[in-house]
Amino acid sequence: MLGWLATNYEEIVPLCDAFLIDIKFWANLDKKWIEPDMFLGNAGDEYGGQTKVKYQAQANHYGKYTDPYNEGKTNPYELDFTEDHKIQENPGDDDSGVPVVDFIIDFGVVGEVQEFTNVKLDLSKRGCLAEEEAEAEA
Repeated sequence: MLGWLATNYEEIVPLCDAFLIDIKFWANLDKKWIEPDMFLGNAGDEYGGQTKVKYQAQANHYGKYTDPYNEGKTNPYELDFTEDHKIQENPGDDDSGVPVVDFIIDFGVVGEVQEFTNVKLDLSKRGCLAEEEAEAEA
């Protein structure tokens, strides 16, 4: 399996892969996508070259397959941050009773990202170009 085309998760990863494949075919960007340090969770200026990153998450059982077609299969990326090993259902708007856990991921290498030009959006009000041209001609 190609490194940039992994679909190991049950719900969102195939959709994300489709989006990334579209970008990959549209613009190859500046670095190869098969490098083992590309797009890791410690990539970018924010982490300043760290190989270990501290994360926080609500205590839950993440990645456990529940769909009938995955019965008997185990997700290799399943994470269980609970004491009772059960999926915690959505607490609604009040999640104050859900404990938060800290965990550290050691990526082993410093992550890299593609070079890009940061875009600044101009959100100021704009008029209609056709109306402006009509006024200029009048």
